[in-house]
Amino acid sequence: SNFAYWLLNSAQEEGQRSILNSGSAQPNMSAEDLGQFVFEIPPVDEQRQIVVFIENKCRNLDALIAKATEAIGTLREYRSALITA
Repeated sequence: SNFAYWLLNSAQEEGQRSILNSGSAQPNMSAEDLGQFVFEIPPVDEQRQIVVFIENKCRNLDALIAKATEAIGTLREYRSALITA
């Protein structure tokens, strides 16, 4: 589910993974390691609400990133024009 995706990409998961990391050059998470993780799992309705909230925030952030990237491009064009002038 999308909730599992976000949970497994959370700071909580990262913290637990760093504790279980054996220190090898290429970290590996086995099913046994994952079985040792402890997560609070809310009811399904709340999981859906959390996913909707996160995805809305991500959409908003993506739109802001796109605007900032566009503004940076415009400023670079202005700078080039100013240098040329």
